[in-house]
Amino acid sequence: MRCVRWRYRRSGRCATDASFEPGHVHADWQLVHEYPLTPALLAMSQTWRDGSGGLLGVAVLARGFMQGTALLLATLAIFGLALHAGLDEGQARLLGIVALTAGNVSLVAVDATARLGWRSLVGRKFAAFWAVAALASGALAVGMLVPTGRMLLHFGQLPGVAIAMVVAVMLLLAVAIAWVSTPRQRRPS
Repeated sequence: MRCVRWRYRRSGRCATDASFEPGHVHADWQLVHEYPLTPALLAMSQTWRDGSGGLLGVAVLARGFMQGTALLLATLAIFGLALHAGLDEGQARLLGIVALTAGNVSLVAVDATARLGWRSLVGRKFAAFWAVAALASGALAVGMLVPTGRMLLHFGQLPGVAIAMVVAVMLLLAVAIAWVSTPRQRRPS
């Protein structure tokens, strides 16, 4: 027997084919995702979304706003600390842009793999992510390494260790931001 599952935002109802009546399904709901649970069950799990609502809910927008604000504040802090440490404006600008790029790419990777696990990054589903990450990293590398790009962007030269440290800090920060902003399920007491 094939189990048909749909999720109502408030009720969480489920029906099997035996009790399935077309009147129970809302015509304005859209199928979001369908995948097999296990080969042994030969069942399909379906995730539905209310068609009258927007693509992103208020919770997703609030989480994205919080994550973006934290990332921007961290980037501004790195830029300010670089200036305070005596680096010139071009070097501080380079560190800020590296921090912003590394933070954004890291945050996308961490958020996308939150429910799937880190191993999913090497799968086919993440080909677009890797293409965008490669393009962003390549453009940044051209700006850092090619003298014309450095002049155009007003970047200063920095040792690779400083850039690697900023990338590592932003990766750890992205993990921390995603962990803090991810809602936790409470265990029943």
